[in-house]
Amino acid sequence: MQTTGLRLKTYGIDVSKYDDSFLNSSIQKGVDDTLCGSREDYIGLLGSDEREKSRFKAILHNNYSEFFRNTLTFSVIERIILPELTAKKRALKNSVIRIWSAACAGGQEPYSLAMVIEEYKNGQQDRLRYHIFATDQDESQVILAQ
Repeated sequence: MQTTGLRLKTYGIDVSKYDDSFLNSSIQKGVDDTLCGSREDYIGLLGSDEREKSRFKAILHNNYSEFFRNTLTFSVIERIILPELTAKKRALKNSVIRIWSAACAGGQEPYSLAMVIEEYKNGQQDRLRYHIFATDQDESQVILAQ
């Protein structure tokens, strides 16, 4: 995949952050959708067809979102991060927590964070306030989530 990755990078598509299996399936989808004879033909098409390059970049955007998508992450937030963060806020006499949920696609992640915090708040005597800011680089996902 290294050669393919380098070739795609020359077309303005940096694929170094993607898992090989995801990238392979994305390229195969492009091959199938365009009826190209091979992966090499498809990669060549990406170099010559701006519409196809834009379409492929859209395929690469991971718009997958799910409530409590990574259970380990939410467990760490609930059991480690929130207790430590609220202790620090208490010491500073500041009860507002600000959280940025980046790349949240359909918005399930920030809602999951809010549920975890609300559950945590129920066991606390302190008045805990929070703000969650949710963003995604794909404007269409933000519009769909509204």
